[in-house]
Amino acid sequence: MTFLKFEVNGHLQEHFTVRETTILQMAILNIAAMTNVLIFETGVLLNPPDEGEIGITLTYEREIEREKEKEFCEAFIYKINTFFQMSNLDLYLYLVNDRYIS
Repeated sequence: MTFLKFEVNGHLQEHFTVRETTILQMAILNIAAMTNVLIFETGVLLNPPDEGEIGITLTYEREIEREKEKEFCEAFIYKINTFFQMSNLDLYLYLVNDRYIS
């Protein structure tokens, strides 16, 4: 299995309401799903982070090509960070793990 874990950092002390956090999580989930289909053309399991955090973990059944993984990460991070900028949020998405396979 291949796991890609992304988290959001920045001014999370803005104390988003539960509704705002849910909207951010859904935006991240939808952009991840669209980016995944465009690049990998395969299914993926999308999991939200632990409670109180904003981000996503993508789980693939098999090992993914390093080149495709890099393309996905760059595109996904760019799209989310652009979304944050356009929303006037002082947040940014980053890749937590560079890749690990179990």
